[in-house]
Amino acid sequence: MKQMMKKMKKSMAGQVLWLFMLVLVVAQGLSACRSDSQDAPNPDPVQTVNHRTLLMYFPWSGDSSPLTTFFWQNIRDMKRAYLQSGVKDEQVIVFIQTDGTTGYLFNLADYRGFAKDSLATYTQYTDLAPTTVGGIARILGAMRAMAPADSGYAMTIGCHGMGWIPVTPASRHQAASASAAGSAPHWDSYQPGGAVTRFFGGTSARYQTDITTLADAIASTGMQMDYILFDDCYMSSVEVAYDLRQVARYVIACPTEVMSDGMPYAEIGKSLLGRPDYQGVVDGFLRHYEAASYPYGTIGVTCCAELDGLARLMREIHQRDSVWTGNRSALQRMDGYTPVLFYDLGDYVDHLCSDSLLRRQFTAQLGRVVPYKAHTAKFPTVMSSSDAEYVGDGLYVVPIHTYSGITTSEPSVHQSANLYYRSTAWYQATCP
Repeated sequence: MKQMMKKMKKSMAGQVLWLFMLVLVVAQGLSACRSDSQDAPNPDPVQTVNHRTLLMYFPWSGDSSPLTTFFWQNIRDMKRAYLQSGVKDEQVIVFIQTDGTTGYLFNLADYRGFAKDSLATYTQYTDLAPTTVGGIARILGAMRAMAPADSGYAMTIGCHGMGWIPVTPASRHQAASASAAGSAPHWDSYQPGGAVTRFFGGTSARYQTDITTLADAIASTGMQMDYILFDDCYMSSVEVAYDLRQVARYVIACPTEVMSDGMPYAEIGKSLLGRPDYQGVVDGFLRHYEAASYPYGTIGVTCCAELDGLARLMREIHQRDSVWTGNRSALQRMDGYTPVLFYDLGDYVDHLCSDSLLRRQFTAQLGRVVPYKAHTAKFPTVMSSSDAEYVGDGLYVVPIHTYSGITTSEPSVHQSANLYYRSTAWYQATCP
């Protein structure tokens, strides 16, 4: 993509998010609730047993608007951070798809580039089933076999994303692009030579994977991730995190669209290695985007162990205030869709809950659910809306007035929410 596309990544997630991926790489859990050139001497690429292993997964991002160039830059940046960290008991394993049918698996320590002669040295896969439980589990198993760990695993996933929206023949594109001009999927809004954002998976259903499929695949391997980092748009969603709470201790993600540069691994890579430093991750993310040509970004870190407590309070709130009667335009929107699909969770509850004590309890618990978060003054989107400001290159920005680091679609009247929201595990746990 062109230089002017100062890059954004899109994410979406939830009860059944579509991981448009052609193979997921995942990793078991770690403990829960922390310039040198790429030609520099490599650390010992394989140890008998590592303390922990980080799995980086980059599924095919679609025949239109592919993000592969940005993925390779992410890998180069992570290698620099890995070499600079000096870690001796942790390996980083990479899986990347270079088209809809081909993927490569390699140890980051062995990364020498993405030219054909370099790709020939990596393990190649051509019989992928990345949108199925078995296909994802197979890749995860291969990654684990390449670098087994005695303490656990973590995982990053880089691609496009649509939050919790499920993969069905109509849900991702046809339902989203129903009547209103601003409701078409954000990747349909890219302009030639303009800014680009990311999402999880590909631009067609054949490359998309439900969040529940990802969770089932990880569970089938017996792994629990110390964290899952979604380098995609819209993935910091309470509906997504709730689906992953049994297989990940933390979820690191963006509640809005993210520029196509994605996570700044050169700045945050060392914070992802060893004992994860989540405050370091959000601080590095914010520094990077405040200094970027497009200075817009949001991030949140969700502690999954606290989600059941939040669900209990949400259910109690719904028992008192079961019907939304307020003005949706007064809520903090976190997307460019029309109607809005993703709202700030904390702001929604502040407007919904009529009991002041219960509202304070929810706010305190939400602080435990999202203990680390950061944002710039405005968030980016490639879609126009009534309160969005155009900043050039096909990019718009929306002011952030209140921020909890995580979203919900509960009050949305977007057609996708009307069709599928009641099937999410979060809705079923919180709505009597």
